[in-house]
Amino acid sequence: IYCMVCHGGDGLGATPVAEKMAVKPRNLINAEAKAYTDGRIYHAITAGRGVMGSYAGQIPDAKARWAVVNYVRSLQK
Repeated sequence: IYCMVCHGGDGLGATPVAEKMAVKPRNLINAEAKAYTDGRIYHAITAGRGVMGSYAGQIPDAKARWAVVNYVRSLQK
């Protein structure tokens, strides 16, 4: 729900919203993102990274944030 607006359902970061952003969202499928540790992805969701703010308020349950990490990993396969 929260990620798809900018990163897209496929994780590529090519969405109508992303096109209008000065700083484009990360492509979560490329080799660089595949090399991220699970902890780095979790931390980005929890604390924010770059221009992306924290989503800890929208996803307060830590298990749900780890589920997002697992979803990103499933997209990368």
